[in-house]
Amino acid sequence: MRASILALALAVIPALAQAQSNPWEQTFGRKPKMWSDPDGRFTLDLPGGWTPQISKKDPSPNPVVITKEIPDYHTSAVFSVEMRTIPPGTRLSHFTQRVEEEMRGIAKQYKAIDQDKVEISGTTAIRRLFTYQQFAHAEMQAEVAQVTLVIGERGFVITLETAVGARGMFWEDFELMTNAFSGTAPGDESRAVRPGDKRKALKPGEMVNPDVARY
Repeated sequence: MRASILALALAVIPALAQAQSNPWEQTFGRKPKMWSDPDGRFTLDLPGGWTPQISKKDPSPNPVVITKEIPDYHTSAVFSVEMRTIPPGTRLSHFTQRVEEEMRGIAKQYKAIDQDKVEISGTTAIRRLFTYQQFAHAEMQAEVAQVTLVIGERGFVITLETAVGARGMFWEDFELMTNAFSGTAPGDESRAVRPGDKRKALKPGEMVNPDVARY
């Protein structure tokens, strides 16, 4: 059977990505550098060069944005993790469909490329690849790899955005970050919504119809 476009794309990492590796890590191997979200919502392996955009004004943003620049190639990437409180029993397929509908609504010239399943944080996740037009400019195309997963009453949207053609330079880091991602956190399964959040916090055992609930 012919391999999917996404599987083929992930099998070959351009030499440019290897050029960004730390020489020490190439010789002696890399040790994971675990980073925890300030609000305790998740942890992930944070490769060198990535900077969490956390400020004193907003110490616990949602989504959490982490960025990296490669000046020599005049390119950059944005990695983000959004956590949503979702109704108990929400299926991964339903959550993914809702997220994709939202993306189609806000991303101009949205074009789905491929989709597959991966194992993240001890559960099955759906990974999608798509492109869209940035800033209503026909020549500015963004390429996005987006992962959705459900853990209890938490839904996570993990996103890597780059310019079209630049994803390979960041893909190894993206895999490190997602492979070690953990969406488990201490305490109950529904996090209280902070002031300004639009989504309603669910009480333990509260049932909401996912066909009408906005999450």
